[in-house]
Amino acid sequence: MSTPPIRDAVPQATVIVLEGADHFFFGSLDELLDDPRVEIVDIATHPGVRVELIRRAIERGKHVLAQKPLAEDLAAARAVVEEAQRAGVTLAVNQNGRWAPPWRIATLLVEQGAIGEVHSVTHLLDRDFAFVLEFPHFDAIEHLIVYDHCVHWVDISRCWLDGKAPESVEVTDVSEVLLRSVRRPELGTPTPTGTAAIPSEGTAP
Repeated sequence: MSTPPIRDAVPQATVIVLEGADHFFFGSLDELLDDPRVEIVDIATHPGVRVELIRRAIERGKHVLAQKPLAEDLAAARAVVEEAQRAGVTLAVNQNGRWAPPWRIATLLVEQGAIGEVHSVTHLLDRDFAFVLEFPHFDAIEHLIVYDHCVHWVDISRCWLDGKAPESVEVTDVSEVLLRSVRRPELGTPTPTGTAAIPSEGTAP
């Protein structure tokens, strides 16, 4: 099986990858998109330039796998999806999180009816995102964690709910709940799920 074609904005990077490998190289994006051997394009750039590259691939009749997020705003995402539909090509977002082994097993159990009908999904996310501060272009993005990383949790929830329209969505920052309990003892002791347990009457806070 031959490996996929390569196009990198930095030619030196492509040359390094090509050494000793069975790849074919393109000197420009237009050259890649005009090659009939290329049927699917995987676009893994930063979001700011992604939509324009998707459009160029669609215009050439290529199927597109785009990294997430698909676009920087909902209107642009909807517009490019409609363009792909009109052109008769497939535009997909690489939601690879749903294939992580634990989530894949859970999905199969849901599909097999092993846990009954799903009405609610709760995720407990415990991860250090301090790395964001080391990258100014990440730190400048508003709501980065939801915008980029946690889209996987949204996606897998939609899979498990199987087309049900959510009635409500709640997000709680456990660290904030802990801080509030220190400032206001009457809020009680935070539970592991990030909600505050209110002491019953007569119970010491």
